[in-house]
Amino acid sequence: MLFNSYEFLIFLPIVIIGVAFLPDKYKRLFLLLASYFFYMNWNPVYGLLLLFCTVITYGTAIFIENSNYKNDNKKTGKKALILMLIIVFGLLFYYKYFTWIYVYTGKILTHLNSSLSFTEKNIILPVGISFFTFQSVAYVIDVYRKDVKAEKNFIKYALFISFFPQLVAGPIERSRNLLKQLDGELKVTLKNVKEGIYILLWGYFLKIVIADRAAIYVDTVYTNYADKVSVEIIIATVLFAFQIYGDFGGYSMIAKGCAKFIGIDLMDNFNSPYTSLSVREFWRRWHISLNTWFTDYLYIPLGGSRKGKFRTYVNTLTVFLLSGLWHGAGITYVLWGLINGIYILIEKAFNIKNAGNRIIKPVQGIITFILVDFAWLFFRSQGISNAAGLLKTIISTGSDKKLGYYLTGNGLDAANMILLLISVLLLIMVDTYTKDGKRVRYLFMNKAFFIQSFIIILSVTAIMLFGIWGNEYDAANFIYFRF
Repeated sequence: MLFNSYEFLIFLPIVIIGVAFLPDKYKRLFLLLASYFFYMNWNPVYGLLLLFCTVITYGTAIFIENSNYKNDNKKTGKKALILMLIIVFGLLFYYKYFTWIYVYTGKILTHLNSSLSFTEKNIILPVGISFFTFQSVAYVIDVYRKDVKAEKNFIKYALFISFFPQLVAGPIERSRNLLKQLDGELKVTLKNVKEGIYILLWGYFLKIVIADRAAIYVDTVYTNYADKVSVEIIIATVLFAFQIYGDFGGYSMIAKGCAKFIGIDLMDNFNSPYTSLSVREFWRRWHISLNTWFTDYLYIPLGGSRKGKFRTYVNTLTVFLLSGLWHGAGITYVLWGLINGIYILIEKAFNIKNAGNRIIKPVQGIITFILVDFAWLFFRSQGISNAAGLLKTIISTGSDKKLGYYLTGNGLDAANMILLLISVLLLIMVDTYTKDGKRVRYLFMNKAFFIQSFIIILSVTAIMLFGIWGNEYDAANFIYFRF
């Protein structure tokens, strides 16, 4: 069930009404059932996979906590943690990477003239598996470290893992935030509903007006890059930067808005990333939940920056390589991670810091965007040969027409391109305003009722008028659903 589908627009009010009127003791069970219904709408069988992961991590955390209080059993707790990691990450490996490794092994053996034959496996990737496995693993590690206590209430814990707004594309929540809130009162209030609506509408604007419109141009150019010139590929790559931000950032905002309706505050997954003045700053503002996960559960345990420059560089590259691999089974994802890791190492080696000068700041911002956007080309490519072809086209082809000519066509007429550019400009303005913790919605929440109503109606109308709808486009999937 997609957030931008008619089914979800029916599902969400039912959930809100249920939480509003059910007795408190039934609310968590109701939300759990609703979350499993939401998830199993894609593939009912994978609901069992989600349940299995929940049961394994739930039981392991309780076992570890019991072992922690028995001095002679500390090693037993560590063994239980390792076994859990093998099982959960083993599931992630099988569904996400086995086919890729299997196919490449077959290609290598064929190249070596081996008589062995490999029939390609067709393993369907469960939606959101990278998110709920990381969330559940982090919880068990926190219990092992004694940062949190093991949750004894299975319904509450199962809801923490499967909470529908953030289940399939994050943010990857921590137990000390989400699980703690599930202990409290789940309440639908007028203030929560109003704030939830504002957050929700901004998320839909990012997804339906910006991301899905940019996708039309990007997909057209990247699919037929051999027939394009360098300017078109550059434009498409720049638009992809805003497509993926609008798509993933839009999902995160919609998730945050849905949770807010019932009094749950999900963490911010993005914080004005394209206003960054360095690549390091960009990665503090982009996909925050994943980056903090890798920092807390990989980078720091590896030694972080505490064991000299060489180890710091190795640890940084390791994190970015695995971050690339987390996004998908493909060489281009690994290259994307490696490129960003190299950027970070260069900034660390030369001690590059954000400028305070008003003239230099915009230059730093533009350079940072160009560097990040160059890496996005590999992320978007359909393989290493595709990436090489795109780069070759950029280098070897010229353009004999004005920029305006290349902005139109490729699926978007002049009116749609102008609308997209205006929308991107609005996004940049809002991100510039909200970079330091300000929120646009707070400018309206205390206004008179008729003013707020007018703003909401106007926003809904604009999204309906300017969003990408209809049978021709269908409900576009979210990019991060395949991760």
